[in-house]
Amino acid sequence: MRKRVFMFASLSLILILVAGAAFGASTKVLLSPKSREGPSDAFPFKGGGPGHGITLGADYLLGYDTGAEASVLGGLHDGDTMLVWFQSPAACTLLEIHLYPGTAGDYDVFAADAGDGIDWLNDYEEYHSGSTPGPRPIDAMFAEDPGRTTAGAWDTLDVASRPDVGTNVFVGGWVLRSDGVPNPVIDASISRPPEGYHTLMERPVGGGPRGWYSSYHHVYIRALVSLYENPGPFIDSYTRLPDTYTLTGRYLEAYAWDIGVPLDSSLVGAMDLVYDVNGGAEDTVALTLISGTPAAGTWAGYLPPASAGDTVNYYISGVDVQGVGTVTGPSSYVIRAGQPTAELLFVNDDYYGFNGYDPVDAVVPDSIYDFWDAGSYGLPDASVINFGYKAMLWNTWDGTGSNGFVADTALIAGFLDNGGALWVSSMDMPAGGFHYSWGAYTTQPGEWLHDHMHLMGGVDDYAADTISVYFGEPLDPITGDFADWPITSYPYSWAGAGYNYAGVCDIDENDLNVSAIFYDVGDPISGYKYDLPGSYKIVFLYWPFNELVNLDGSVDTTSQDILVANTMIWFGVDPVGIAEKVKDRLKSRSNRYLLWQNWPNPAKGPTTISFNVPEPTRATLRVYDIAGRVVNTLMDDHVSAGRHNLNWNGTDKFGQEVPSGVYIYRLSAGKHNMARKMVLVR
Repeated sequence: MRKRVFMFASLSLILILVAGAAFGASTKVLLSPKSREGPSDAFPFKGGGPGHGITLGADYLLGYDTGAEASVLGGLHDGDTMLVWFQSPAACTLLEIHLYPGTAGDYDVFAADAGDGIDWLNDYEEYHSGSTPGPRPIDAMFAEDPGRTTAGAWDTLDVASRPDVGTNVFVGGWVLRSDGVPNPVIDASISRPPEGYHTLMERPVGGGPRGWYSSYHHVYIRALVSLYENPGPFIDSYTRLPDTYTLTGRYLEAYAWDIGVPLDSSLVGAMDLVYDVNGGAEDTVALTLISGTPAAGTWAGYLPPASAGDTVNYYISGVDVQGVGTVTGPSSYVIRAGQPTAELLFVNDDYYGFNGYDPVDAVVPDSIYDFWDAGSYGLPDASVINFGYKAMLWNTWDGTGSNGFVADTALIAGFLDNGGALWVSSMDMPAGGFHYSWGAYTTQPGEWLHDHMHLMGGVDDYAADTISVYFGEPLDPITGDFADWPITSYPYSWAGAGYNYAGVCDIDENDLNVSAIFYDVGDPISGYKYDLPGSYKIVFLYWPFNELVNLDGSVDTTSQDILVANTMIWFGVDPVGIAEKVKDRLKSRSNRYLLWQNWPNPAKGPTTISFNVPEPTRATLRVYDIAGRVVNTLMDDHVSAGRHNLNWNGTDKFGQEVPSGVYIYRLSAGKHNMARKMVLVR
């Protein structure tokens, strides 16, 4: 099970991987009337159903999923309705609706005219953050078939009336007829289209305010239509250029094809790259066909040079031989300039972001680091990676996608080979990004993680608790400060208990250049460093460093700062200025009265209770039952300043085992009194 959990108000939606090859970059599929296949039981969908004797126009499959991510949507209820709204690029008649229930179950399927006057972009809030439902999208039914059953395969609804939908919006969808099944196959990897998400869901049971909402889970529902008017060319894909440091012209490709009505006019006549700089006057570059044919081929050209600080806006314009045109949505990039004095590049592609606090900005002087927001800027290109940084800190969740760590590994390898230092912090990268097992796995020679990260394997999704507590390695320059003062990670704090799936590492114990630096409770390795003299340095943490919290749930800024500072010092990035900040943060950490949550909790055997006092004082630590009676006194004595650890083995003051239940432990130190709950399980 892939641990990606999306919240539909109070309902969790869990994505489960299913087998299947990529459907391709296009979201629309042309099916020649002479070559159409029947629906395939194997993913992905490969055809449009049996012929209908229609000779006018061309059959065309509308779809808004990519087919590249085959997951199923769980947590649904009897009566839940989901649909996709469609709009053809040219006038057409509706032939069929295709849908993919990924698991067995009972459902109803339908095709319908859409309600008039709906603003599909603005009338529906996204379900994960919305609280106000939009208008009912279903008007007159074109076709419906209740009481269907599937074993988990593509299904087809024949719209026998062949309604003339023109270029008007229509919908196709299905209704569940049992709790939990069937689960629709979805694609959750699509950015919001300019016209809004095409999937709508109605939640009549649970999940917050009832009614219709848009969803970024694009349900696999597609519509087969027959075009009777000529559309413009289809520009299925084109290069989305990321922000850059380069000032030279930039190369771009676009793939375009045409379906003519009549079919023998299926030719792209011309393709242009239209651009402006900083919102000025538009200019045009004619693209050249470099592969394929005018019916379906790749076109290419160059955007001209620009200056540092410029924003280049561009789109692709195409026209077919009948003179009908098409334009893509707008794209843009910024010519950013790295600081000439910068030693560190901080890249963030973690879509969960930061909890309102950036420890790199707090610790590293602004003058010596550059920040790269991959979600907004795009993937760092060669001009950025090869700028001359001494070190890179790359914070990623699973490293996937066009803006993720894994997509940049060729450039990162070159950065390391040139003696760079790299810190990677990630919870799901080996499985989510490099596609190793969600569980135990082993890397092999020749693989990127093995050869460049020196990760021999491990267990992805190792932790199954709400929080993880990590201890540093005594005397280690990076984590020695955490050897007796552990840090706590809580990456799914927004989702509640049970959604922390950090991993553990296997390293080559015979390689003297690699060493463990962090340990989870029970001593599995949760972070390591690699240092080959005269070559490069690596730090890998199998959890997101931006999700460190105090036990009350607040952001642990102190631990984040110390971790960042120690790592930068080890990398050789401004060791003097950063070292002073480390001393200040260590001092502030020790100047507090603290009582930590016991670990483990719930406790099935001995459990450790830790506290800190900033000065010598008398300290009393007692365990109470839920009725307030003293069960055991673990300490009543003068203690020195610092952290103290005590073990409770689940016995009372007479040495007898106490029963399972909830207990309270209370610290009295100086003028401070603190208490926490713990659970004992026999």
